[in-house]
Amino acid sequence: MLEIVQKRNKEELSDKCKEYASIIMCLEDIGLSPTADNLIVYSRPPELSKNNFIVMPKEYEERERKGTNTGILLMIGPTAYVGWEGVRSINSANAAKEWGVEIGDSVEFNRYAADDIALLRDFMVGMDSDDPARETLKYIKIIKDVAIKAVIKER
Repeated sequence: MLEIVQKRNKEELSDKCKEYASIIMCLEDIGLSPTADNLIVYSRPPELSKNNFIVMPKEYEERERKGTNTGILLMIGPTAYVGWEGVRSINSANAAKEWGVEIGDSVEFNRYAADDIALLRDFMVGMDSDDPARETLKYIKIIKDVAIKAVIKER
């Protein structure tokens, strides 16, 4: 089972996970969990200029959303990183830590390696268009463990 979901009490979560705990719990409530060596990430929305001066047409916004290659690791599949060279653990969360990746880390992955999740698209159809959760869910992606190129540590 996923480390963050087992710790439903936010006080038990590490500081970097607290910010994303509500997203993760929402995904679990929907019934989403990664299988095999898949990871679930929250890809960051495209950033506007500091003054919000640049207006991006919808088709460019969609292209940028799909091409985003950084995000926050939210969930780890049961066999992610297991069996990799130098990893002794048979538990995916521990194997990921041995490889240097933890839930809540900022990660960089191969451009266009992340896929939309059809279940979330179907779920969003029933949501109000002004629901803030709808905007968040469109940035949830699934990727393979091998697609992560780097972990970006906060200083």
